[in-house]
Amino acid sequence: MKGIFIVIEGIDGSGKTTISSMLRSKLTSEGYEVIYTYEPINNKLISLIEEYGRALGAEIEALLIAADRYIHTMNVIIPNLRLGRIVICDRYVFSSIAYQGARGADVNWIRVINKFAVKPDIAIYLDVHPEVGIRRISKSKKRKLAYLEDISLLHKVREIYLSLVKSGELVLINAERKLDEVFKDVYNIVIRQISNI
Repeated sequence: MKGIFIVIEGIDGSGKTTISSMLRSKLTSEGYEVIYTYEPINNKLISLIEEYGRALGAEIEALLIAADRYIHTMNVIIPNLRLGRIVICDRYVFSSIAYQGARGADVNWIRVINKFAVKPDIAIYLDVHPEVGIRRISKSKKRKLAYLEDISLLHKVREIYLSLVKSGELVLINAERKLDEVFKDVYNIVIRQISNI
């Protein structure tokens, strides 16, 4: 595959979608062909996740999200990478590891059921404390407070994300700063990586 696969991770309220959108706009203006995508993506599977995932436990949720990710990977990510495009993905495997792992699913098992997933060229984690994420989300009436009702869970999610930073799977960016500062750091990491590929 000739394209470049970029993943942006973080808890809700970390700025993933905003930063992803800014990155797409900036790279497009510089002449790159860029696709923005996100997970979960399949509406039917999202409905199943919302209906059964929470009630039946972290393992079922992880399986449903892995099914969604398989469809997403095969139908969106791989075809666009083969066309030489830059694919920016808002959430990927790391979200499953962090969220379903925090809910009690075995992290190694989550990795096994996601073995099909394409390894990103760049995976960035936008780090905010859960209290900051909740405060940001609560200001927006358009956003659903999905996991945000459980602050202890979000602390576990953040701990797992930080462990993925320590293992070298994610690059940490402090996302509690001004938006332009966060974006500058993300852009510099991405453009440096693009130059090296």
